[in-house]
Amino acid sequence: MHFDPEVGDSKGLGLIEQAIQLQKLEDSNA
Repeated sequence: MHFDPEVGDSKGLGLIEQAIQLQKLEDSNA
């Protein structure tokens, strides 16, 4: 997991984006 304290709020958006990508992968694998 890449962690960059300088990013601030966009860090949270990155985690959300990552979760969406993982969900898409799970859906296509299902």
